[in-house]
Amino acid sequence: MFVLIPHYTVSENIVFPLILNGERKAGRKEKLLKILTEFSLLKQAGEYPDSLTRVENTMVQFARASIANQPLLIIDEPAAGLDANTYLRIVEFLKKAAVSGRSTVILSSERPQYEIPGSSFYQLENGKIK
Repeated sequence: MFVLIPHYTVSENIVFPLILNGERKAGRKEKLLKILTEFSLLKQAGEYPDSLTRVENTMVQFARASIANQPLLIIDEPAAGLDANTYLRIVEFLKKAAVSGRSTVILSSERPQYEIPGSSFYQLENGKIK
């Protein structure tokens, strides 16, 4: 996942992949509402990234990664800076994505506490991938 675009609202950041895919505006609105609800971001929809908490920022990044239903997710340090409840929400999202047939590659400095079906785990140690 990549950082959010600072001059785009939460909603604009999330739908950006759909715009790149050429999806029509009507379809984008429906998907956006569903994703905002799924990731508990309705209240933040009109906010800009600099006003978000670390957890909200992470949830927006996962929402953006999810909305276009791309076949591959590459995630760097999914637990970094997250509280236990938010981390569990992310794990559930990753499990759901994996079960739906999406491939997941997780890059982390430590092994995740939970297994993600069909995911690959790469550990960085002393600058090398193990």
